[in-house]
Amino acid sequence: MRNRLTPLKKARMLKGLNQYDVACRTNITQPRLSLIENGYCEPKTEEKRILANILGVPVEELFPE
Repeated sequence: MRNRLTPLKKARMLKGLNQYDVACRTNITQPRLSLIENGYCEPKTEEKRILANILGVPVEELFPE
């Protein structure tokens, strides 16, 4: 999924946040956030919920099936 604007990355950028900002607010490490954002690993259910909450969008919007 390289160079693809994923829903998570798009939502983060629309909020004007960088990965470090999100990592600090969620306690998800920046390297793990990068892997999730770029589709290299699947986030845990709790991580999905936390990210959606921080970014103010539904989980289904960030992580469509």
